[in-house]
Amino acid sequence: MIIIISAIVPPPTGTAVTTPPAAETPTVIPTETPEITTGPSVTVTPLPMYQAGETFTYGNYTYSVSKAPTTSTSGEVTLKKVASTAVSKTSLTVASSIKVNGYTYKVMAIGDRAFRSCTKLRTVNIKGNVATIGVGAFRGVTTLTQVNLPASLTFIKANAFYGCTSLRQIVIPTNVKTIGKKSFHNCYSLKAILVKGTGLKTVKKQAFGHRKSGCYME
Repeated sequence: MIIIISAIVPPPTGTAVTTPPAAETPTVIPTETPEITTGPSVTVTPLPMYQAGETFTYGNYTYSVSKAPTTSTSGEVTLKKVASTAVSKTSLTVASSIKVNGYTYKVMAIGDRAFRSCTKLRTVNIKGNVATIGVGAFRGVTTLTQVNLPASLTFIKANAFYGCTSLRQIVIPTNVKTIGKKSFHNCYSLKAILVKGTGLKTVKKQAFGHRKSGCYME
């Protein structure tokens, strides 16, 4: 039986013993949670809805509100006057409705003396829903040669076209029931008046005084 005994031999004297370096512990850098900031609060102010009795200018005209609109129904306005920026125009159109700040307003009437400040106006195209033309609305507009009246019209008030000396002809729509006093008085160039249908019931005194025209029924 052979027994082998291995002996641990110490290193020679003067030999340095190298100890392996200890593993480095990683440095943990804490992460910062970003600060969430919000901007200033914004208040959304709705655009104005004009109420009954208020006036506003839109496009070529100033309007007066007779009925305020809602989000689901139209309001109603009267065309009160021609804006100062439009009084020198030669042609104007009255729309059936206008849309202002997202709300719709039907143009139901042309107010008293609305167009009297016009100095060069030759043609006017009035669309429905206009039912009334006010007192003296076009009085003294001597340059006016042509007016297109809408089927919605029912009442032409006194002196509406008084002294429109260049107006050559006029077509009275079917639904007109009343023509006021001196509505077309002193319209010297008026040579043709065409009355459509049988709706006209009342023609006031001197409605067509001092003219060169005949009256024709259709």
